[in-house]
Amino acid sequence: MIVTVLHRIIRNPPLVIFLSYMSLTFLGAVLLSFDISHINKGAFSFIDAFFTSASAVTVTGLIVKDTSQFTLFGHWVILALFQLGGVGIMMSFAFLFVLFKKHLKLPTQKMMKEVLDADVVSEVIHIIKFVVLVSFVAELIGAALFFIRFKQEHSFFMATFYSLFHSVSVFVGAGFTLYSDNFVRFQDDLFVNIVTMSLIVVGSLGFIVYLSIRTRFIALVTGVRPLRKVDMSSKIILLMTILFLFGGAAVLFLLEANNLNHLDTEDLLLVSSFQSVSVRIAGFNTIDIGDFTPASRLLLTILMFIGGAPGSVAGGVKLTTIFLIFVAVYAFFREKKEVVIWGRSIMPENIFKAFSIVLVSLFGLMIMQFTLLLAETFDFDILLFELVSAFGNSGLSLGFPSQFSDTGKITLVISMFFGRLGPLVIFYLLSKRESVSLVRYPKERVIIG
Repeated sequence: MIVTVLHRIIRNPPLVIFLSYMSLTFLGAVLLSFDISHINKGAFSFIDAFFTSASAVTVTGLIVKDTSQFTLFGHWVILALFQLGGVGIMMSFAFLFVLFKKHLKLPTQKMMKEVLDADVVSEVIHIIKFVVLVSFVAELIGAALFFIRFKQEHSFFMATFYSLFHSVSVFVGAGFTLYSDNFVRFQDDLFVNIVTMSLIVVGSLGFIVYLSIRTRFIALVTGVRPLRKVDMSSKIILLMTILFLFGGAAVLFLLEANNLNHLDTEDLLLVSSFQSVSVRIAGFNTIDIGDFTPASRLLLTILMFIGGAPGSVAGGVKLTTIFLIFVAVYAFFREKKEVVIWGRSIMPENIFKAFSIVLVSLFGLMIMQFTLLLAETFDFDILLFELVSAFGNSGLSLGFPSQFSDTGKITLVISMFFGRLGPLVIFYLLSKRESVSLVRYPKERVIIG
């Protein structure tokens, strides 16, 4: 009986991922609820522990208790949670696929091949090793660079731990910091800003881009022409990343030029650039987000909803999804019968999946926003900002989740998991139901608009 149940679970990848996340979350919640995990004994409810654990596992970064109030043991637990949540669970899912690939249904294999961009199933293990290597190398380099700065204000041991904690948190986009003011104290510190932004960008690109860069690098070194060019997904990710980073910084700078007039031009440019880089993935901030204008907060909300690259630690609906929708709409207004990008025709099912992911995500957010409006007394825009931050696994906050009721906190946790797992589950369900029908029905027009 137990073997049968386990076999059925293994044959359902979304369920495996969900159970992995929930198991790790409950384990983290139990550890964080112990008095040994926080300074103020008995002042931490299980709901708050569960919220913190879920925020770490989904690499969101929203908090209901200041992270600086945890003990060293609690900090290590949180560090382990967002390290495993950001990299480990995705990799363990791929390991399960390799181990049980002979028992998986064809749609499951198809999904994994598309997600991992592996032409051959045997490449999966190689991909995992490469991604883990890139992750740990990037985190170690980040920790070494942070140490240069943190050793100026901490002992050697604490500077080492602070460097490691923040390097991992930044790279996986967890958004957790050991400073009570987040990174506001480093607002004009160019070195910390550059290191943080660089780690965020590297972590947000995802292993699809890593593999493309590795292929091109090997070809450059060996002089052997690669078997295939840089894939379209990587091109789209790089294009959209550059567009949102520079475009977001420019728009924020213009929107806040008259509002944050206590900052000089250089500091405002640095703040705008940092928030443009951080908002979609990491959730770190070098200025109180509440100081931004409503227009800027709306822009940040949109960017958090979009998220980062597929195959990365970022949440949201993903850059490639938004790109395909915009290109499809453009093709529609140009009265094109197919969507063409860089000389390649995009399959209709890809366009269908992109629209489905966005619509289902918006519908889910509408339901959760309605729940928050019933449970909380805060303004609509405040609730929406915190909700979308949870969905996009961004962690950027106006500072209100700590005042939410238990219902509000659980709603945010649901939004975290929805943003983390929702797009992949939707993709899997749509792929699973792909079939060739021999029946053709008469076409009919429906009046819309």
